[in-house]
Amino acid sequence: MQKIQARQVKRVLGYSTLPGVLPRFQELFGSGFGQLAFLFAYVLQTARILPPGHPYLNPSNIGKFTIRQVFAQGASHLIFDRRHIDQVIIYGTLMCGFVLLALQFLFLTCFLVIRPAAAAIAIPFAGMFDTPVAQRDTDIALQLLDKIFGVPGFFGSLYDTGAPLPFQEALQELFQFYSYALLLVGVIIFLYYALVLVAETAQTGTPFGRRFSHIWAPLRLVVAIGLLMPLTWGYNSAQYIVLFTAKMGSGFATNAWLLYNSSLDNALGARNESLFARPKVPDSWPIVKF
Repeated sequence: MQKIQARQVKRVLGYSTLPGVLPRFQELFGSGFGQLAFLFAYVLQTARILPPGHPYLNPSNIGKFTIRQVFAQGASHLIFDRRHIDQVIIYGTLMCGFVLLALQFLFLTCFLVIRPAAAAIAIPFAGMFDTPVAQRDTDIALQLLDKIFGVPGFFGSLYDTGAPLPFQEALQELFQFYSYALLLVGVIIFLYYALVLVAETAQTGTPFGRRFSHIWAPLRLVVAIGLLMPLTWGYNSAQYIVLFTAKMGSGFATNAWLLYNSSLDNALGARNESLFARPKVPDSWPIVKF
């Protein structure tokens, strides 16, 4: 009995001091993406490749098989003839879609790690999501964001005066009041869950209780409180994430447009004036007559 109590105390102390980050990631990613494997199994069963009573179609077996095993079972049930050509096509399409999905994440990681050479681009390119310095003053999107939110030194447009204007201060106070109100509600919910977790941990001997996800429960609580925490100029963390996203999106669009204009070539050999689209002016005589 003392050994069991000592083991439970050790588990609780381990969760409170070092919440086992590596075991959590291993539990999350080591199951072979069980939900996705279960979805693929259902797609194969819909195409009549897997039989209806296959173990991979049982929701209680989620996490006990991987995507590779699902494709292996599907390949073992395939019949390569003219009558089952639809099953072969569906199986090949599903496999190609999964390969493309994996390659997409691989290429995205490589693209973020390996930066393109700035010398290969003929325009000032400080970063993919950063608006060039020469374009910040006259960038309409940055001017609009500065006019509305008024965060000094954030967007860096022509209207960044170094201090918010009266209407911008009013908007910031409004957002700050909103953040404090929701933070109060979030703290109450957090304290309630903390009491419930402590009570269930003391009753069951399992850290965080048995009805909570050991991976996502503490992460959700911490992230929720962190996103509602007010920062400078009245905006909270979540709102700053939105502002950063808008700034980076504007920079990405500006760089793409500058790159397009610098690479555009007159393939027809016509005058540049003739390349602009000339909209047809509608006839105003019916309006005048009316």
